[in-house]
Amino acid sequence: MTRKTTRSKAAALDARTGLLQTITITHALKELKLLDSRISARIGSLNAIRVRRHNEPLVAGLSKEQFETQARGAYQAIRALITRREAIKAALVQSNATTLVTVGNERMTVAAVVERRRSLEVRRGRDGLVDHAPTLDALVAVLSAQYTQAVNEEATLRAQITRDSEARVAAFLSKDQGKDKGGPSDSNTQEMERLYREANAPVMDDPLNLLSEMTAMREAAETFAAEVDRVLDETNATTTIRVPASV
Repeated sequence: MTRKTTRSKAAALDARTGLLQTITITHALKELKLLDSRISARIGSLNAIRVRRHNEPLVAGLSKEQFETQARGAYQAIRALITRREAIKAALVQSNATTLVTVGNERMTVAAVVERRRSLEVRRGRDGLVDHAPTLDALVAVLSAQYTQAVNEEATLRAQITRDSEARVAAFLSKDQGKDKGGPSDSNTQEMERLYREANAPVMDDPLNLLSEMTAMREAAETFAAEVDRVLDETNATTTIRVPASV
């Protein structure tokens, strides 16, 4: 099999169809850069949760249903892009481990070339091969920040509504004082306060169920982290390689 044929068979998972497509390594590398840019931009613009008053059906021109549809769509798009990026990276790693090239007088795999170049960059005081791509961890961090902000906004709004309700009742009592010898009854003021609080009660639009979603993502990451060292240790202990004999 020729080097050109090997490269042409680098496959990446098509997230939209679940099928495999054949692309060149050059294509894959360019797409990775594009995916990194798109993922970062979409994570930065993601609005997954919001807080509003019960009697406020529209926020920034979006109804509850419109906001939830938009949030779900944006989140699913980000996950799909990350999944595709991971698939392309995995295919590149596999290709680099098996594709042979000649550098000077040495025949080596692309993976060996990349590692040698990385070592050279480190010796020169720079590492241009560090992967700074957005990951699921970055997404979780954004979701966590938005959830915390929403919880704080809900608490702040609830406290504000309580103060406003008490102020309205006080104003009502002050206004009606002296008009009626008996004054307004406790039941009237309590009903007024109840109606105001119900109408203005904080509502959290959380279409992704963020707390549950973040918990699942963190647990998956922790499970992988716990297993990866064990699996690598086991396979490293049983896998052999051929190297020049020591002198």
